[in-house]
Amino acid sequence: MTPTHPSKSCRRNVTTFVVLFCLTASVIWSQQIVIDDRSNQRLSNFPHNSDITVTDLKLDHNYIHLVDYLDPLPALSTIILDFNDLTTFPDFTNVSSTLLRLYLSNNKLTYIYQDYLEPLVALQVLSLDHNQLYQIPNVLCPSLRQLDLANNNFLCFPDLSRLGRRLTTLDISRNSIITEIPPPKLLALTELKKLVANGLNLEWFPDVRPISRTLEWLELRDNSIHRMSGNIIVELVKLTVLRIDYNNIQSLPNICMKRSSSLVSVSAMNNPIRCDHTARWMKIAEEDGLVSISLKCNYPPKLNGISWTDINMNNLTQPTGATRTSNFKGIDVTSFLSVPRFVRKETTVRNLLQCSVRCLEMPTCVMYNYISRTNRCRLAYPYDGDFIDFYNEPIWHVIF
Repeated sequence: MTPTHPSKSCRRNVTTFVVLFCLTASVIWSQQIVIDDRSNQRLSNFPHNSDITVTDLKLDHNYIHLVDYLDPLPALSTIILDFNDLTTFPDFTNVSSTLLRLYLSNNKLTYIYQDYLEPLVALQVLSLDHNQLYQIPNVLCPSLRQLDLANNNFLCFPDLSRLGRRLTTLDISRNSIITEIPPPKLLALTELKKLVANGLNLEWFPDVRPISRTLEWLELRDNSIHRMSGNIIVELVKLTVLRIDYNNIQSLPNICMKRSSSLVSVSAMNNPIRCDHTARWMKIAEEDGLVSISLKCNYPPKLNGISWTDINMNNLTQPTGATRTSNFKGIDVTSFLSVPRFVRKETTVRNLLQCSVRCLEMPTCVMYNYISRTNRCRLAYPYDGDFIDFYNEPIWHVIF
């Protein structure tokens, strides 16, 4: 019999399959993680015998005080040198095009040479927490997304106008000399989503409006903040998590009620929070499923130490003998979510002042609206029954 030969199309298909198989295999090989783990080996000198295929070099928990030279390792993407004795930022220019993650926390770094940081063009994560740094070079790191500068000796909020252009996460916690976060220093952080500033020396809620369009997570724990600004909070349109534990805050502004608000979690534990009539807004927002609030009451004395979850609307009353005040400027309630949870009571008065007095005299009244052409005074108070929409008179005055 005459042997048969495969057709040209068949041979072409086999060739294509072989090529695709080789390409797939090379991609899989290139994505393999090869770890050189030398953690906890009491090393005092930087090793120089790593395999050329190493992707992750782990040298944490040793006694290395100097990186004299790093061999060219074309696949190296991660270096972990936490918990060593480094005093100067190492020169990793030999792997600058592949190095993605660099961990140098818990060392003794006091200074970073600009010529060592700037070449790291591929670097995405830089951890420098628990060192002795008082500044960081403001060089262009085009790929840097996460920067940890916590527990250092920074005298003020650093200038990150070039270094932080692509940052999504910044931790500046426990640099206790820092007393403010100047808004101009946030202008360049146009992609920042998470700002952690715990344990600074802040007395005022920082003006973070320059990053209002991107900020999703804000931590300000363990500061000395005694007052929050509703004007700032309301402009943080993407903020979902707010952590303000361990401060001196007595009351939270109406931070949860705006229709545009994305806030879903507020933690304010260990603050001298007043759980009285001024906190009704928070309870209504929580009951409507808009936000989760964690705190313990400090005032009045009968509610001291009680968790917010155990508080109901009947507990949030005006203290005996307390003075209520009115906001005569007026606000547009069409931007508030909870207005339909309020009911109106109408009466006839002569002017706006009389209308405000009527509301102040009514313990449950929280807003009032005066119609001058008819001398009608509308009083609004919380009601758990049917929703009543009165947006056709949007300008209302709030009682504090």
